[in-house]
Amino acid sequence: MFFRILLTSLILSSSLFAQAKVGTTGAQFLEMMPSVRSLGMGEVAAPLIDRQSHYTNPATLGLSGDYALSFTFRPIPSELSNSGSGVDYQSLGLASHVASLKNGWNLHLGLQAIRLSSGTLIERTYQQGTYEGTGREFEATSNAYAVTAALSSGSHIAYGFGGTFRYVEEDFNDFTADGIAYDLGAIVRIPLKTASVATPKPRPLTSLTAGISLKNMGADIEFIDNSYPLPSSLVFGLALEMNLSRISLVAAMQEQMTTELTEGEVGLGLECGLYDFLWLRLGRTPNGDFDNLATLGSSLSVRGLLTQTVSAVAESSSKGLFSRLDLIASYATSIEDRDVLNSGIDYWQIEIVL
Repeated sequence: MFFRILLTSLILSSSLFAQAKVGTTGAQFLEMMPSVRSLGMGEVAAPLIDRQSHYTNPATLGLSGDYALSFTFRPIPSELSNSGSGVDYQSLGLASHVASLKNGWNLHLGLQAIRLSSGTLIERTYQQGTYEGTGREFEATSNAYAVTAALSSGSHIAYGFGGTFRYVEEDFNDFTADGIAYDLGAIVRIPLKTASVATPKPRPLTSLTAGISLKNMGADIEFIDNSYPLPSSLVFGLALEMNLSRISLVAAMQEQMTTELTEGEVGLGLECGLYDFLWLRLGRTPNGDFDNLATLGSSLSVRGLLTQTVSAVAESSSKGLFSRLDLIASYATSIEDRDVLNSGIDYWQIEIVL
C-alpha cells in the first residue's frame, strides 16, 4: 500500500515541467505555473505584469488593469496509465479590477482553481513491478483553490502589493491530505522613459520592474502518519521592458530559493511582441530539475475579430463595452526534458480579456 502511494506521488511530482526539487515536501503540484506566458519565459513570473502570474506573485495582478477569464490545460501522458490519459493539469482563473481607491490606489481580485488529476493508474508493488502490476487500478487527484487580493498605485512610479489565501487538497485512493497555504508579494515598476505625448498616463517606452514574493507558506500537511511541509519558497525577479511603435521587448530573470535560502533555481526569459498581435518567447532554467532546460512559447491575439463579431450582432450596445474584447491563445513547451519524461510537455491557455 505504501509503495502504491509513493509511486502515485512520484508520478504527480516528477512529471511536472521544471518544478521545485522533489523530496520531503507535500503538495508539489502547487509549484506548477498557470501562466503560459511565464512558462515560455523559463518560468519567470515574479517581475512580469501578467494576469496569471499572480498565482506566483499576487502583486502582479494589481498592475494588469484588465478583466480576464482564462483556462489552462496540460495533458501529461504516462506509461503507468491504463487508459493512456496519464495526468491532466487544469487551471481556471478570473482576474478583475474591483474598485478605485483614494490617492490613485486600485483594488484587484483574482480567483483561481487548480486541479491535477490522473486517469486510471495501475497498482504496482515491489513483488509485482511489471507493467501489468497487481491487476488492480486506482486514481489520484489534487486540488487547490485560491483567492487573491492585490493593491496597486496609479502614480508615475507604480507599486503593487498582494496576498493569496489558498485551500489545498490531495486525494490518493482512500487517503486525503489538506491544508491552508498563503502567498505574499510586492512589485514596483519604474518608468525609465515615457512617451512625449502629454497624456494623463503617458505610456512608458522603457521600464524596469522588480518583484518579490513568498510562495506557499503555511503549516505542514498531514498524510497518513506523517507530516510534510508545503513547497514554500522565496522568489525575486527583474524585468526590463521596451515599447516601440510596433514591437515590444521584454528581458526578465528570476531567482527562486527555498525559505531556508539553501537551494536556488534561476530562470531567464525573453519576449518579443509584434503589432500587439503575436508574441514569441524563449526561456531557460540553467539549474532546474532538468539542467539547462529550454522553453519556447507564443501567443496570438484576435482582438479585432472578436470586436467586429460582437459589434455586428449587437451594434447599438457594443460600442465602448466590447471595444477591448480580446481572445488570446497561448502555447508553451520545453525542449530538453522530452526524452527524460517521454511525454509531450505542452501547455495551452485560452484567455478572454475585457
